[in-house]
Amino acid sequence: MESKRELKKRQNRQSMIEAALLLFSQKPFAEVSVRDIAKLAEVSPALIYKYFDDQQHLFLIAMQQENEKLITELKKYDTIESLSQGYLIYFFSNNTLYKMMTYFMISPNNESVSTIIVDEMNQLYNLFKENIMKLGHIKNPQQETGLLFSTLNGFLITYQNLPVFTNEHALNKTLSLLALYLERFEKN
Repeated sequence: MESKRELKKRQNRQSMIEAALLLFSQKPFAEVSVRDIAKLAEVSPALIYKYFDDQQHLFLIAMQQENEKLITELKKYDTIESLSQGYLIYFFSNNTLYKMMTYFMISPNNESVSTIIVDEMNQLYNLFKENIMKLGHIKNPQQETGLLFSTLNGFLITYQNLPVFTNEHALNKTLSLLALYLERFEKN
C-alpha cells in the first residue's frame, strides 16, 4: 500500500506533467518556462527540479505520457481504414499531443530532444506501416506509410481549427476526404 508521502509525491509529479501538457499545447516550447509550469501546478519551481532534470525532460515525459494514450487507443484498430479514422478522431477530441507535436516541429529544437521525439513518432508510424503491409499488394509500404501519415497530418492542419467549421463538421470533412484517399489502396 502506498504511503501518504508516496501518494503526495506521485500527485505532485502528475500535476506538474498536467500543467506542462496544458502549457506546451498552448505555446511553443521556448515560450514555456519552468516558472509558468510551477505556477499552474501550484508548486515551487525548485520542486519541479526534484522530479525532472530540466524543462526538456518534463516536456519529454509529458509527451511520452500522451503518446502512450494515443498508441493504446490506436492498437484497438486492425485495418488501415479503422486505424486512420481512429487517428483523426483521437486528435479531433484530444488535441493536446497534436498541438505539442506541431509546436515542436515548427520550433528550433535540441538534437537530443529531437531524437527522443522521433522515437515516439516512429511508434505511431510503425502502427500504420504494419497495417499497410497487411494489405499485401502495396509495392513500397515504407513510402505509402509516409504518404498516408503526411496526408492524415495535413488533414488535421487544414481542418482541425478552421474557424468556418464546427469541430464536428471539420471531423466529418476529414473523414470523407480520408475515404477518398483510401480508395487508392483498393485500386492497387
